[in-house]
Amino acid sequence: MPSSREEWTKYEGHGIRLQHPPDWKPWENPKPLNGVLNWTVNPPDSDEDDTGVIYISEDSKMKVKPTFDEIVANEKKWPGVRLVNPPKQNNLAIGRCISYPRESQPGSYLATLNTHCYRDNGNYVKIWANIGRYKDNTKPDATSIRNSLIYERVLNSIEFL
Repeated sequence: MPSSREEWTKYEGHGIRLQHPPDWKPWENPKPLNGVLNWTVNPPDSDEDDTGVIYISEDSKMKVKPTFDEIVANEKKWPGVRLVNPPKQNNLAIGRCISYPRESQPGSYLATLNTHCYRDNGNYVKIWANIGRYKDNTKPDATSIRNSLIYERVLNSIEFL
């Protein structure tokens, strides 16, 4: 697991600044598609699947922004998906946000961390990661736990420039 003393790498580019583990690689799409900018922070083995990859998107053209209650209600509609813990609202450097873990069961449990934010400039930001798959929903494996800690630390380091 990442320790609080572990030295992380700082990344700055294409309008974003964040910190990540030294063996992870940030990627950005410098051209917005329909007003949406996208970034990812990729673990070393992300070529094999998307487990651990942290996705970040910022939408400057979303006309009707869902309320946090609507976001949570929509999550509850997905078949086979459950919210692991109640959503928590928090204010991060990037704006007013709501975060929640969810779990689905497409053969094995897939845990996902999700954060939705509204920036002071009105843009909508979504950050999410599939943190891991495991067989018992009461016992996430060590990789899932490590990925969730990395997600939280990356999330708390994000700044838009």
